[in-house]
Amino acid sequence: MKFSILITFLFVFIIQLSAQQNGLLTEREHTKIERADKKIDKAEAIVNKKEKYADQLQSAESQGRMGKVRRLKTKSNKIVIQSASYFKDGYGQKYKTYKKAVAKGVKTGDLGDNSAEILSTANSEYKLGRKYRRKSAGENDVNAAVDLLFKANDIEIKAIEKLSSISKEASVKIEEPVSVLEDSVVEVIDSSKIALMADTLVQEVPQVVMPVDTMQTIDSTLVVNTMGTLTISTDTIQSVPVMEPEIPAVKEESNGMDELYFSVQFLAEKQAASKTKLTSLYDGPFEILQHEADGWFRYSFGKFKTWDEANEMKNRSGVEAYVVAYYKEERISTRRAKEMLLNSNL
Repeated sequence: MKFSILITFLFVFIIQLSAQQNGLLTEREHTKIERADKKIDKAEAIVNKKEKYADQLQSAESQGRMGKVRRLKTKSNKIVIQSASYFKDGYGQKYKTYKKAVAKGVKTGDLGDNSAEILSTANSEYKLGRKYRRKSAGENDVNAAVDLLFKANDIEIKAIEKLSSISKEASVKIEEPVSVLEDSVVEVIDSSKIALMADTLVQEVPQVVMPVDTMQTIDSTLVVNTMGTLTISTDTIQSVPVMEPEIPAVKEESNGMDELYFSVQFLAEKQAASKTKLTSLYDGPFEILQHEADGWFRYSFGKFKTWDEANEMKNRSGVEAYVVAYYKEERISTRRAKEMLLNSNL
């Protein structure tokens, strides 16, 4: 009986082992990407601190106080520039990790035919992003430096996105199951060793659940030949079908991205604005939204899935406004929102 269990277990184990997938990213590379994301998150946290000036800026702009606008922009951008080194390290490490994995996939043929071309394009984009990053570091004007910094980030994000998307195309290689019964007679190891293996297996794996209706009986008729080894006639061994376990259907859950949206903010007041004032500033087709926080009433129009869509609607409206982002009805930076969308698609 122990011998029958041993043969069955080894057969199933061989099939399971041979079906393991060769992932494109190693565990170590996954860890590197996680560390890179932490640096980027730290940079985003620094950038978010500039939000305290956002409403003052909009108020000053609406009043035409351009001197105050310039002073407030300089103050807020001095905060942002502190994030430069974290962005540089985070995006740099993330890109290099993906690049190494994709280059390996191209070399081994695990990726599509156009992967090498995409890798080359991403490499060119990343170099351009680094060029803007160097310009940002050498710029004396803090406002110009921040513009260059964000431009570098956007370009490098696109390069990373290209590599992360094609990494999903890594082919899953499943080796052919090892043929156990190639000849009419299968020679196995010494009978004393088999007995020892069987005893060890029973001790280490006390519960081997094998429903009777999932396999056919294995006849353990044994023949000892003159060489002192144990042979098993294949005439007495019937095939053991390996049944795939039924996996219950799992209800798909929302990843929370339906609660993330971009909007076009056109007014911020210390007290609620009248409907007349709101329609005088914006009288378009999109719904006007009101958010109250930190003693401010903020008004925006539309709920858009992407920054590009919101920015396009802002330009079409002709309204003095800027794009903002909300997650679960709480204000977040647009850059953080873009990162969330990017990570949700990885």
